[in-house]
Amino acid sequence: MTKSEPGCDTEFTLPIAVQKRPTGTASLVHIHPPGPGAGRRHTLDGTPLLIGRVEGCDICLNEHAVSRRHACIDLVDGIYSVRDLDSTNGTRVNDQPVGSDPRPLRDGDYLQIGNYVFRFLAGGNVEAEYHEELYRRTFQDALTRLHNRRALNEFLERELIRSQRYNRPVSVILFDLDRFKAVNDSHGHLCGDHVIREVADLLRAVTRGEDICARYGGEEFALVLVEADHFSALAVAERVRTLVNCHAFRFEGVELALTISAGVATTCGDRWATTAGLLHEADERLYAAKREGRNRVVGEPAREDDAGAMSTWVVT
Repeated sequence: MTKSEPGCDTEFTLPIAVQKRPTGTASLVHIHPPGPGAGRRHTLDGTPLLIGRVEGCDICLNEHAVSRRHACIDLVDGIYSVRDLDSTNGTRVNDQPVGSDPRPLRDGDYLQIGNYVFRFLAGGNVEAEYHEELYRRTFQDALTRLHNRRALNEFLERELIRSQRYNRPVSVILFDLDRFKAVNDSHGHLCGDHVIREVADLLRAVTRGEDICARYGGEEFALVLVEADHFSALAVAERVRTLVNCHAFRFEGVELALTISAGVATTCGDRWATTAGLLHEADERLYAAKREGRNRVVGEPAREDDAGAMSTWVVT
C-alpha cells in the first residue's frame, strides 16, 4: 500500500505490519495547521478527552483562539461524541457549530477547534496508521522518538510569530552531553545510543504539553518553552542538568556517571528575533558553559551593564 500527501511528490510504502494491522481504536488525527503536530494521532480510549489551551488538557492547543477548556469528546451510548464547553470561538464539525449537547462523530468527520482541524477516524481505519507513520517519518527522531530538528524549527518559527504578535516570551534551551565521545570510544555506539535514549526520557519527563523537546543532533537536545521568561527557562535547564547529573546510566552491567551543559536564550516579543538568531544565541551560551568547565547552565547577562557577562548556574 503506497500513499502520498496531496501536493507532495514523495511516496512511501507502509510496512506490511502497518498495512495489515487493524487499529481497533478510534482516533483524532491533527490535520491543520502544518508543522510538528501535523499527522499526529490522538487515540480515544473510551474515557473523556478534554481539548483546550491550559496545561492538563488531554490535547493542549497553545493558541488564543482556543479557550482554556474548549471541548470534550466522550463515549455516549457507545458512540464517540463531541460537545462544546461554552468556548469563546465555538466548536465545529464539518463546518457546522456544536453546542453543549453531545454531537455524534462519524468516520471521516472534521473537527475544528480555533484554528486547529482534526479528523475523526473510527477503529479499523488504516488511514490513522498511515498518518501516524507519516508523522513519525517527517517529524520524529528515529532513535529517541523525540521531535527532530525540522519539527523544532517549524514550531519555534510559529511561536516567534505569536510572541511578536502578543508580546509574550519564548525561551530556547540547548543541551549537550559532556564528554560524550568518550562513552562511544570506551563502551561502543550501542552504549552511546542507550545513553541518548535515557537522556531523551529525562527531558520528556520535564516537557509541558504546550512545549517541544527535540533531538537537535548527535548528543545535543533542545527545548522550546512557550510563555516562559528567562528565569523560568534557567530553572528548567537547571532541573534537567541536575536530573542528568544524579542519574545512574546503566548498560550491560556498566554504570556511567554523566553530566550535561546548557545554554538559554529568551525573546519577549522582540521584532528582531528569528529562529536562526535565537538558536545561535542559545548555542553561544551552551559553548560558554563548556568553556567554563561543563556541567552548568549559562544564560543572558545578569544586568544590562554587565558587558559580556553571563549568568551561570553550577553546582560547586
